[in-house]
Amino acid sequence: MKMNGIFAAVVSLMLLTGATLYAQQAHPVDKVAKTPTTAELHIDMGLQCESCHGDGKKGPVDSDKCLECHKSFAAVAVKTQDMKPNPHANHMVDSGELECTQCHHGHEQMTVICLRCHQNFTFHRHK
Repeated sequence: MKMNGIFAAVVSLMLLTGATLYAQQAHPVDKVAKTPTTAELHIDMGLQCESCHGDGKKGPVDSDKCLECHKSFAAVAVKTQDMKPNPHANHMVDSGELECTQCHHGHEQMTVICLRCHQNFTFHRHK
């Protein structure tokens, strides 16, 4: 009787694992290949946490704070103009529907939310 319980638990675990893997394949993860996080890039430029977060503030930074240094979404689009398609020159940015933190997560890997609808996009740098 005890062996049947163990067998059932193992089979259940296998089914759950298989379903999870299937779900990941059916809905591609919109994370980009391992790249430095936004925080790592800013630290590499010599900035301190307070540069973006202010004193003691934790959590996401508002786009207005990002634009204090990055000037405008158009200026950011110029910096990434060698990428095709340009992730900063598109209908979501132009319409004001995006906040910087929807793609840039500070201390976590960036998300390319374009891939939620445009699953065949492949971003390339052309230099």
